[in-house]
Amino acid sequence: MSTKIEYTIKEAAKEMSLTDAYVRALIRQGKLPSELRPITFDSSVSRHVIKAADVKAFLQETVRKTKRTDGRNKYVFYATPEEQQAVDDALRAANLTAVADMIHTANPLKPRAGGKYVKT
Repeated sequence: MSTKIEYTIKEAAKEMSLTDAYVRALIRQGKLPSELRPITFDSSVSRHVIKAADVKAFLQETVRKTKRTDGRNKYVFYATPEEQQAVDDALRAANLTAVADMIHTANPLKPRAGGKYVKT
């Protein structure tokens, strides 16, 4: 976290690793408190100011979840069955059986004439 006391929308978005538009939506929805302040003394133009404590509280209270609902993660491992077996053997030899158990074939390939593989 930065040592700032207050953030603009752009600064808060960068601090939270979100887009400016999403931070504005959070403010509109009341999920992230902000205060409208004039940009200069006696100005009719104002901008949102977000307290650092509110940014920190939002990050701690909000659970980030992936968009996938089928249990898969975002990492895809492309390999032939032989390559997959070699990786599995290497992981198990390095005592990383939990990682080896997570790797599975989503779309099995079958060998074709000429040594190339195609989806089954």
